[in-house]
Amino acid sequence: MAIVSITEAAKLVRKGRQTLYNHNEKGKLSFTKTEEGKPGIDTAELQRVYGKLYMSADKINSVVKNEADTSHNYGQSEVLNTVVNTSVKNTPANTTYKHQSMDVDTSSTLSWFIEQVDDTKKALADTKAELKERENTLAELRKAIAVLPSPESVERRLAEQADQLKRQHNEVLESERERLTQALAEQQQCAARECEQWQQSIQDKKSEIQQARAAADELRRRDLEQAKTLKAVRNQIVALESRGFIARLLNRKPTLAG
Repeated sequence: MAIVSITEAAKLVRKGRQTLYNHNEKGKLSFTKTEEGKPGIDTAELQRVYGKLYMSADKINSVVKNEADTSHNYGQSEVLNTVVNTSVKNTPANTTYKHQSMDVDTSSTLSWFIEQVDDTKKALADTKAELKERENTLAELRKAIAVLPSPESVERRLAEQADQLKRQHNEVLESERERLTQALAEQQQCAARECEQWQQSIQDKKSEIQQARAAADELRRRDLEQAKTLKAVRNQIVALESRGFIARLLNRKPTLAG
């Protein structure tokens, strides 16, 4: 037996695709894979579950297409009746049993067609809703694109921002340069004042040193004078002592030198 797609299987058993999926979920019907790797059903499995398989989808489509070309302005019920009449006309008149069987098949075909039409309407409604949603999304995107600035305005704005940033950068650099220049001048002035203070302090120290040297020289001079005076006094004492010793030798009193 052959493996057919879910759509073809639905046509063969006159069931809706969702019905086949429901039977598969309940474990009543088993799915397999087609040669393309898509979900499919073996025709033997269809016969096991549903029994008789109806006319092929190609034959049904051929009948519907031929009748639709001449009755496309009629309603759904008229088209289905045309299919029924066509099926009945193609049935041999002298075979009553086959005629009744074809009527049953045609009734099943009508039910299947109605179910397919309902599914198609539902799919069409879903497609329209999806199309409407995409149109709304596209309209929103167009509005968003319309709000977006043009590339020329973006480039112009970027150039203006770049110029503004450059000016701000130059202003910051100039301000920092002025601040550093002022700080350097203040440091130089402070260093000059400190240098003057150090020079004045050094000059004062030099003066103090000179005064200390002068005082030391004066002290040395006084010490020398005192030493000379002390030496003279000592010489006089020695002289007096010498005279006293000689006087004693001569039994005379010493006389003071005048």
